[in-house]
Amino acid sequence: MRLISWNVNGRTGGACSRQVDAILDRDPDLIGLQEVTAATDPQWRSRLTEAGYAVLSSVALLSRPYADPSIRRWERAELGILVGLATFGLRDVFRGFHGYAAQPASWTKGIAERRYDHIFASNDMATISCDYIHDWRVFGLSDHSAIEAVLQPENLNRDTR
Repeated sequence: MRLISWNVNGRTGGACSRQVDAILDRDPDLIGLQEVTAATDPQWRSRLTEAGYAVLSSVALLSRPYADPSIRRWERAELGILVGLATFGLRDVFRGFHGYAAQPASWTKGIAERRYDHIFASNDMATISCDYIHDWRVFGLSDHSAIEAVLQPENLNRDTR
């Protein structure tokens, strides 16, 4: 199963169309989008439905800006989330696949770099690959890199009852 998760930054018009094209060119099985707005939801919904995807969306009307740029605070927060996931049988797919030595930034602004974008999966899913699609951010499609993972169930014959 190929999964792409991407913060599309509420881009409208031609930028939104280029975002949809970029995702569809990779032929994912599942797409998770963040920052789809009331203005862009109709275009996303229409294009993804035409491409054969079932669409479930919820457009958030309120958001809270990130107020503390402290790298130290950010690192503690990220690691706290990652460690806390184990309680729920989940893991950060990127960290599980690449380890903690890899330090990719999925969002940058000036000298600030953060790994805001994650895929969390059940421990029952094996990771075949997981990488960021930085070109989409570098080429201005969003201010975030998308993250793409290929996952498969650990045991396809397991009774799920």
